Amino acid sequence: MVLELGKEYPLAGEDKLIDILLASLSQDLDDKGQPMLRQQHPKSHGLVKGEFIVDSNLPEDLKIGVFQREKYDVLIRFSNGSNKRKDGHLQSDMVGDARGIAIKLLNVGQNNNEQDFVGINHPVMFIKDIKGYLDFGLVQKGMVEGKVILKPGEPPQVDDEFREPFQASAYAFGILKEIAAKATTSPLDIIYWSTTPYKLGEKAIKYQMVPHQTQTFNPQNAQDQDNYLREGIKQYLQKREAYFDFKIQFQTDADKMLIEDPTIEWKESDSPFIKVATIKIFQQEFDTAEVKQQDESLSFSPWHCLPEHRPLGGVNRARNKIYTQLSEKRKLDSH
Repeated sequence: MVLELGKEYPLAGEDKLIDILLASLSQDLDDKGQPMLRQQHPKSHGLVKGEFIVDSNLPEDLKIGVFQREKYDVLIRFSNGSNKRKDGHLQSDMVGDARGIAIKLLNVGQNNNEQDFVGINHPVMFIKDIKGYLDFGLVQKGMVEGKVILKPGEPPQVDDEFREPFQASAYAFGILKEIAAKATTSPLDIIYWSTTPYKLGEKAIKYQMVPHQTQTFNPQNAQDQDNYLREGIKQYLQKREAYFDFKIQFQTDADKMLIEDPTIEWKESDSPFIKVATIKIFQQEFDTAEVKQQDESLSFSPWHCLPEHRPLGGVNRARNKIYTQLSEKRKLDSH
């Protein structure tokens, strides 16, 4: 098959697979019947306010969608990826994990729509497609049941019923290991990648957020090390502003820079990132009950977007249905 730039190639039977995954995720209410936590990145390190400032010297062919205006007010949520819980609590920040960012541009377009950009601290996604999610979920179930046992330095022990999904999703564990091994001082110090592709007009891109500041906090000095990432943001923003460069990367080779497999990195040697905007985070106090309530009430999705920035690829197509329905369910459960 000859692949074309910017073109999607859906997996056979993809819609049915998404429905199967959604049915499984929808059952994730806690045993006490309390409101359902976010399925994706449930632990927040803070919801902060800022501005998205588009570069004034952009060439005309980049002035598409949100890049046509000078600036926007934004809400930014920093988070951990894992939904593992210990003794009823979310996982400690001292444990290696995916670190996430979700940026919501406000009053975008003629109908005052929202435009969300989401990313993690790794250039690739750990799952390649919706089947990968299902296989990985089955392996996690096997691990809980003690039928899949993974110990460092030892061969995996896998019961026959989980052998096929384990073999199919083995690549995911390697990527997750790479992500978990990354040291994190503060969410304000991290480079974030979209991992999945998006449209920019008629072309396909990925994007990246690069911090101006680095090494802003020492976790060993935290009063609460289990939640040191929130503490790091709080201490920094009490005294000063924070900044990130927002960059885009064009798909220039359809065979090497795949739309449908976000586990494959788009190499900068094939297509360098181009700065198109600056994210400015205000000096502020965000660690309040009011802001925490607002944080939990918000939903972030790549599909909160202008048509010019539509998400691409199977992982994003799955997100469209799953994020929307689980967000609505979470709101209903909290009433």
